[in-house]
Amino acid sequence: MITTFATERIAIWRPTSFVLDGAAVSATLPASGQPPRSSIVEVEVYDVDGTGPASGTVTVVGSLDGDPVSEALSISVGGFAQTVARLDSITEFEFSGGLLSASPAPYARARAIGPGGEPQPLAALVVEGWPAHIEDAHVGWTGGAEGMDPRASPSALIDYAETWAPAIGDVLVSDSGTEYLVRGVRVQRSPTRPIHWTVYLAERGDSL
Repeated sequence: MITTFATERIAIWRPTSFVLDGAAVSATLPASGQPPRSSIVEVEVYDVDGTGPASGTVTVVGSLDGDPVSEALSISVGGFAQTVARLDSITEFEFSGGLLSASPAPYARARAIGPGGEPQPLAALVVEGWPAHIEDAHVGWTGGAEGMDPRASPSALIDYAETWAPAIGDVLVSDSGTEYLVRGVRVQRSPTRPIHWTVYLAERGDSL
């Protein structure tokens, strides 16, 4: 296992605009993230298990500049709805009507968007305290042979897991607080070595 010679315990963060991850509809669902700035909230209700047609209301509850804000949206399975109001903090999503009686339950998710519809990215924690070995000076050659046009870039060796996986665009944070942008991910499989990920990194210049 990579753990036996790990030199760091890392955290991995992933940019996302979702403030409600996909979850089965119930009377109340708590927000799973917060907008990075005041944003419109777009809610989607969708079917993953064979739910028939159903409709109801979702109320987005939160605040703007410390003042309470809530807005009720009519929505059907397979549809989207957006708030008119902006929110900078979201407490919960309240569902009512036929969405609660539908069987099996539909799913809902929501994201923070700008007035032009552009996603408002926030950082979601994927994993923390995970052992890894970071190599600060992995050298490769772009000229097709060793010694021709050398390029040095950091990489990390991480134990494989079934419950999560690194992805291009993630941010890897080391014990020391150094931040790396994930540029590539490769699963390494071998009959003589433990399965693991080799993650190719670029150090973020503003992380020191």
